[in-house]
Amino acid sequence: MRNEEYKYKIGYDAKGLIMPIISLIVFGGVTLWLYKSNNGAYLFTMIFTIIVSALTLYSLYSTLFVKILIGENSFTHQKGPGKSQTYEYSEIAEAWDSSKSASNGVSNHYFNYKTKDGKVHKFLFYPYQYDEVDYLLMKINGEETADNEQSSFF
Repeated sequence: MRNEEYKYKIGYDAKGLIMPIISLIVFGGVTLWLYKSNNGAYLFTMIFTIIVSALTLYSLYSTLFVKILIGENSFTHQKGPGKSQTYEYSEIAEAWDSSKSASNGVSNHYFNYKTKDGKVHKFLFYPYQYDEVDYLLMKINGEETADNEQSSFF
């Protein structure tokens, strides 16, 4: 962040890695056990082990590299290793939060912002991170806007 310390971070939590790692250990252990006992069913569990491995790596990637770092004068949207963009608050035309229900009924919450060149960017956040999003909205849209708006999902 341009020699600036960040005040807040919006991103994925490391606790989200617990279930994929447990699943990987269980499926990997069952696959290894079936293989050593010469049971042909190990091929079936190996497919699940590969799928869970891919999901675990994706979750690890998201936890480590996908985040928004919020500073006093700017914020950085990091989309991956080496894929980050730092914006001064004055470079953002508008910002807002939104929520959308997925097909499984889970409500997803997004921080959206539009740059001066018209590009709209979207970032998923959890409801417990709304204080950070509210601070970011206040810095971009101004204090009077953030104070008068109420969250659409509380």
